[in-house]
Parts: sequence; C-alpha cells; structure tokens
Amino acid sequence: MKVGYPNLRIGYILAAFSSLGWLVKIMHLKGFEVLGVIAIAGCIYWCWCVFRTHKVMKKITGGEFARDPSQAVLYFLIPVLNIFWGFIWTSRITRFLNRFRTDRKINGWIPGLAFAVSFIAFFCFFPLFIFGIFWALSYLVKNIKETVELDKAGAGALAANISKYEIQSRKRKSILRRVVSISVVLLVFSLLSMPWTMLLPVYREGARLVPLIEDYKVKHGVYPDTLEQLGGKIKYAEPGIRGMRYTTYDEGKNFSLVCFANLPGIKLREAYNSTTKEWRQLK
Repeated sequence: MKVGYPNLRIGYILAAFSSLGWLVKIMHLKGFEVLGVIAIAGCIYWCWCVFRTHKVMKKITGGEFARDPSQAVLYFLIPVLNIFWGFIWTSRITRFLNRFRTDRKINGWIPGLAFAVSFIAFFCFFPLFIFGIFWALSYLVKNIKETVELDKAGAGALAANISKYEIQSRKRKSILRRVVSISVVLLVFSLLSMPWTMLLPVYREGARLVPLIEDYKVKHGVYPDTLEQLGGKIKYAEPGIRGMRYTTYDEGKNFSLVCFANLPGIKLREAYNSTTKEWRQLK
C-alpha cells in the first residue's frame, strides 16, 4: 500500500536556510532578505506536513481516524490553543499506535515536549523553532512507518480495531470543539476590545486631572503650563503607545487634554476642551 508520507528533509533544508537568514540579519548584510522569506516558507511547509500526516493516519485506518487533516492545521493557527495543540494531537496518535505495538511503546511526551521547547525558541531563536517542530514531526512519522510495517495484516487490522478508540476520540473531539469555539469567541472579543481596554485607564487618569487643572486656575489665574505643576504622581504623562497630551493656548486661559491609545491600524483619542467643558472622541 502506497501511503505517501511527507518529505521532512525539505523542512530541514528550509530550517537551515532560515538559520542563514538569521545570521544575515545579525550581521546587517544587504541583499539577502529572501532568506527571511524562506523561514516563512518553512512554517507553511510544516503545516502541509501536518496535514499530510493526518491524511496518512486516515489512509492506514481505512478513513476512520477521527481528526480531520484541515482541522488539525487550523488549530495550530489559533493563538494560545496552538501551544497546547502540539501535545493533544501527537498524544492521540501515539496512544492509538501503541495499541498495535508489540515490540515497544512510543513515548508520546517526546514530540509534545519538542513542540513546547520549539514554541519557547520562537521568541528567542526562530530557526531553532523550525528545526524543533520538524524534528517532533519526524519522530511521529518514523513511528507511524514502523507501526504500519509491524501490522502484518496491512490497513485492515488497524481499521478493524479502531472502533473503541473512535468512540473515545469522538467524545474528546466534541469537548475539544466546544473549547475551541469558546477560545475563538474570547480571542475575537479580546482583539476587538483591546484598544478600548488600553484607552480606559488613560481616560480615567485624564478625568481625574481635569478638576485639578481647573482648581489650579482658580488659585493662579491661568492654567498650568505642564501637568507636573499639579504635583503628585501623574500617570501616562510621557506618551508611548498610549498616554496624554496636554497643551495650553490663549496665554494659558484655555487648555486641551488628549488621551490616546495607538495600535497598528487603530487610533483611539478622547479629548477634553476647557472651552466646552466636555470630552469628545476625535477621529
């Protein structure tokens, strides 16, 4: 039976080129930016290998293996869930394969641990991340090949003994779908609310300062030139991705206070004007 395992050697070659890209970036060399694109290509190819591995599991079990290949890849694209997903799908495959291993048991924690270390490396050394995820997949594919070779009856034995496993898998699959659905909803909600969540504490600080600024004018006849003249600790006085901008005009007789939060593609601004004595949203 021709199974069609993914060619993981290509993944290691792409990982090697991504290492060169990282070195070029550190050395600030010009003209080699294409090596950085190869690193992205490595991630895309790895997703295809995960898809192909699940297709292999479908084939050797007569199409009865629970996890849908495209769904397995999709879960890796969901933030937070992808950290745990490496443990989930690899352990499910190794648990299933171990039911047919008479020579030795597969250590299901090895690929899961490799995925965990790789995701940590993602933030400090990206090429190691690519090497790690391909190594974890190589370990899994190697054991799938060995199990198929040990199955003397071919795909029939694997497919015939899957029923009990399938019942358990479908229960877990139903629970996992609910978890994923809730995770996606929470993720979308957090992304949509993030700008306002960032602006809210700045707006509260601005609302606290407005009465103090007005009191300053009552005492001194003009508004303060800077917020530091109010005394005490002033939050968000130094603008960054969020902060406040305080300006006076008409020789200190009026002022404006703008509270802002900036994210890529999104800018939120709430401004207070001493003339109108109102807050309004700026576009």
